[in-house]
Amino acid sequence: MKFFFTVLMALLGFKNMGVAQDSSAKVPNIAVFSPLYLDSSFGLKGYKYGKLVPPFAIQGVEYMFGALKAIDSLKKENKPVHYFIYDSKSSYKSISNLIANGTLDSMDMLIGSVVGADVKLLADFALQKKIPFISATFPNDAGVNNNPNFLILNSTLKTNCKALHEFIGNKFSEQRIVFLTRSGKQEERIANYFKEFEKNSTKPSLTITYANLENDFSDTNIEKWLDSTLLTTYIIGSTDVTFAKTIAKNIIKNKQQEQSNLIGLPTWDDATEFAKKDYAGIHFYYVTPMVTPKTTLATQLNDKFKARYGTKAGDNMYRGFSSLYTFSKLLLKYQRNLSGNFADKSFTVFEPCNIQPVMLDPANMTLDYFENKKVCLMKRFNGETSQIMQ
Repeated sequence: MKFFFTVLMALLGFKNMGVAQDSSAKVPNIAVFSPLYLDSSFGLKGYKYGKLVPPFAIQGVEYMFGALKAIDSLKKENKPVHYFIYDSKSSYKSISNLIANGTLDSMDMLIGSVVGADVKLLADFALQKKIPFISATFPNDAGVNNNPNFLILNSTLKTNCKALHEFIGNKFSEQRIVFLTRSGKQEERIANYFKEFEKNSTKPSLTITYANLENDFSDTNIEKWLDSTLLTTYIIGSTDVTFAKTIAKNIIKNKQQEQSNLIGLPTWDDATEFAKKDYAGIHFYYVTPMVTPKTTLATQLNDKFKARYGTKAGDNMYRGFSSLYTFSKLLLKYQRNLSGNFADKSFTVFEPCNIQPVMLDPANMTLDYFENKKVCLMKRFNGETSQIMQ
């Protein structure tokens, strides 16, 4: 990737960006966060990675590139907004420091690519100040509850598992269904989601057989769950693509491609090796929160990103543009009432979201947060990838 040094310098200068056309009206302030890792990228002798973007900063750079392009578009429309750009991985301007020193007190909206504990920090702050916080890329609620000002745009693991469960029930309910997993906290959570869906389903049970292959599983341990006499749907209960690859290779080794369907989670979207000839004959199905858009605008954005960095953009670049553009305009439209109008699709950029309220405990009917429930179901077979449902 080229010219990262120049872009980082530009980002350091974009602490306050915006256009105010009407001095009589309050211009909203928006804080935009992304993990750029500027502290880690520079040393005493300057930028440490030559013409490259360090791998740990790529997703943050993609998001910020898209966000800055959205700001450019809004400025051309003369939209009166002030933007404040923050590196969420800064050591001296960390999110906890920004909150503690009052820097964010004047903000009317918080938005960005934030991960881990920072999500909870910003969500708690947003609740305290009664302002909206849009988490654009992190597919997790970070333990947030009872917070109507918090929106998750990247659908959670539970939402993706539910979409898979419904798909399997509609398409493969008559087949033998085996849930293959291994030991791990996340794997246990995925298995529990499917068991919960089965328990609460109004449809006939799928009769899922659960098999824990352990972390040091062998080919023999996998092969005992294969059956050449039955059409079988294998749910891969892990986000680890290597785990899925090992199972797929054993299916091929035992010549059971034709009677096997493999079902997986969003990490398979980047598993382009499943499109290679080595995996021919297997039907792979997986869910993803976002399909790379094919619009003219998306092409233009990708071309600009490629011209700057020498490579195509990832999904975070499109998320950066769409999230900032859409919710900036919604903030201008609804002002202090934005949180109650997260689902407004007036300013959709690529594909409309399906924003729904989430109540973690339906018994007490408490609104815990909002989430984009939209997921897309994809199929890979013999090198071709296609969207079959959304």
